[in-house]
Amino acid sequence: MAVELVGVDTVLSNLNKEILKIHGRTAVGMRAAAEKIKGNSMALTPVDTSALRASHFVNVDTSPTGIVATVGATQFYAIFVHENLEARHPVGQAKFLETAIKEAIPTILRLIAKFAKI
Repeated sequence: MAVELVGVDTVLSNLNKEILKIHGRTAVGMRAAAEKIKGNSMALTPVDTSALRASHFVNVDTSPTGIVATVGATQFYAIFVHENLEARHPVGQAKFLETAIKEAIPTILRLIAKFAKI
């Protein structure tokens, strides 16, 4: 017995279009999550001249294999301020980015899911 499937190409084409839409919306959700982390990190960053806070950035790269969001700071001394647990800052704290990420984990998943919905 043979069964002829008619319209399979159309179905697959439409399915691929919807998958690409979800991928695009997921990238938007990833950016929203990364921006949330950036804002939280900036609020926790120690302030001397405000240059370190101002150097925070978000970058979202998309490819067919996945989406990668990067949050960081460009000042050359950022890693030293971030990792110095002995320093006492009148404003901000060490581990400002790490803390922002940990605190945002529940929000990150909700933001990505919210944007990814069809």
